[in-house]
Amino acid sequence: EQFENAKKKLDEVSQIIIESQEVESVDIVGYADMIGKASYNKRLSTKRAETVRSYLAGKGLKTRNVNVRGLGESNSQTKCDETLPRQELINCLAADRRVEIELNVKQ
Repeated sequence: EQFENAKKKLDEVSQIIIESQEVESVDIVGYADMIGKASYNKRLSTKRAETVRSYLAGKGLKTRNVNVRGLGESNSQTKCDETLPRQELINCLAADRRVEIELNVKQ
């Protein structure tokens, strides 16, 4: 269900971008949670962003300037107690495992 919700949101975003005459470029930024080594999280966050870029390209987003980057565990959105049992910590950190799409519009 979570995967279907994400696909639905990406489908909506792709339509907005494709139909807009105002969007000049798109930045796709991936993030990871704090679990694991920083180098692994950097690669994982980049892979998340690349996956979103590929999905949007499959929806027709081919002519726009698209920039992809992974920022690892930076810019955390959670405040989780690191002493929580592992599964509870994973659940608490869910919001940090994300991809943000930034639309850069004509000024």
